[in-house]
Amino acid sequence: MYNESKIVPHTDSRGKLISLMLYFPDENLTQIETEDLGTTFYENSLKNLNNIHIENTDIEKQFKKKSKKICTLPFVGRNLYGFIRTDRSWHTVEPINKERHFIRKSININLLFD
Repeated sequence: MYNESKIVPHTDSRGKLISLMLYFPDENLTQIETEDLGTTFYENSLKNLNNIHIENTDIEKQFKKKSKKICTLPFVGRNLYGFIRTDRSWHTVEPINKERHFIRKSININLLFD
């Protein structure tokens, strides 16, 4: 992901069972900078079985206002993070605001089922 990008709230596709994330932070990032670059999880009673992404900015703001932020995974190396996909496994990557040529590097591994 590049600077000034984000991933809007969603729950992942129905075919996913588990999502795993491996981050590759730049060596010059401070600890504080790594704390807001990881995946953020929200608790919300809204079911999203069909993985509808909240693209509308106003609806996204309302979603976040009505949701409880559970955690943001620290964007640090040598850690593998994962979660099980459900109809309420809401997550996002908040907007990236770093220097112009910044790239958020990660590998995402998804275990799928039919």
